[in-house]
Amino acid sequence: MHWILSVSESFSLDKVLARSARLLCPPFSLNGKETSTLYRVERLSTGHTVELNISQTATGLVLHTNARLDGKETEEISQKVWRMLRIGENLQTFLEMARNTPQLATAAREGALQLRGATMFEDIVKAAILIFNSEKNYVQSVSWLVDRFGDPLPSNPTLHAFPTPRQLLGEMALQEKLLGAALAQRLHKVAMQFQTQKIKSEEWFTSPQSLANFEANLKRILDLKDEEIGAAMFYLGRYDYIPVDPCAQQRVGIYLGEYTRATPEKIRALFENWQPWGGLAYWLWDWSIHGTVHLPTEREGSYGALENWRRTS
Repeated sequence: MHWILSVSESFSLDKVLARSARLLCPPFSLNGKETSTLYRVERLSTGHTVELNISQTATGLVLHTNARLDGKETEEISQKVWRMLRIGENLQTFLEMARNTPQLATAAREGALQLRGATMFEDIVKAAILIFNSEKNYVQSVSWLVDRFGDPLPSNPTLHAFPTPRQLLGEMALQEKLLGAALAQRLHKVAMQFQTQKIKSEEWFTSPQSLANFEANLKRILDLKDEEIGAAMFYLGRYDYIPVDPCAQQRVGIYLGEYTRATPEKIRALFENWQPWGGLAYWLWDWSIHGTVHLPTEREGSYGALENWRRTS
């Protein structure tokens, strides 16, 4: 079955997919030769696992599933697509400002929206994997988790949905062997927090919260460290969060022509005029305009894969 999801005239699925190409991995994929069609295997709250194709026409987004869905399931898919494609985010003012900033020329030309998960749980898991892995290992790790723990698609059991918190809690020893002890333990803790409902996924995410409270809750509930918060905020769309971790201090210090790390105050001052998109400006900023910038390795604690994606997207 298929139905239409209305979007604004400025929304471009092609641009979102182009921005997200380097981190596009299961349960997402591009549908064969139709690179403008997004494919995903999705597990619904009813327990059904379906395949979903998303394309764009002049009338809006066309959502097509391989199974007949009831009204509740159709609404669930629509809400998840809305979230995954960040359809509710209006970045036009940010992009207009970016047109006058050489460091953001690419964003002004190609857009700033990037694909994210269907749930907050998926976003946090992927953010944790980004922090602990290189880009190549990020794709491998996400793909392995999906294939190992996610529900199979009935019509093609080789394809799987993103795992639930309960599913991700299984086989800890195997996770440590294949993912490494530190990452496996982090994912286990995240899954446990969601499974025990200490964090209520979308309810918690969508409820109005100040940036300070949001950050404090991420640290308290998920035990995220300062150097991990930036990736999580980026995934979750809290673009008002400006990273001030050691990697950001080093990057901005070089950008400002200093031989020491920039202070958090200097970093915030650099992007304060971009609020409420200061963090987004930071991630999309072309640091190379001010010469060669030392880029973090995956073990420097600040999103090696995400940084590499940012530079090349």
